Amino acid sequence: MDFKNRIKELSEIRKVRKLKKEEISELIEYRRDIISLSLAAYMAEDWDWLHDICKVLGEVDSLLLDWIRDIYGDLAAFNFLLQLESFIESSSRG
Repeated sequence: MDFKNRIKELSEIRKVRKLKKEEISELIEYRRDIISLSLAAYMAEDWDWLHDICKVLGEVDSLLLDWIRDIYGDLAAFNFLLQLESFIESSSRG
């Protein structure tokens, strides 16, 4: 099963129950892989591919954000988003 289908499956599971630790670990690994793919798409200047990758990354981040919110609350989720924004800004500067 490719990771896009697995991410959709995990999203459906999340609608029914909280994700297990193993499933969260799987998402984190997928996230790393997706970021690597996004860099490849950027270097290839394949903007359609990059757009598709970013969509999948958004789905993963949404699931991870739900997990953070479930475990640590809204404040932790907010802090996560701030750190993510800071990371995006610093990586876009070069």
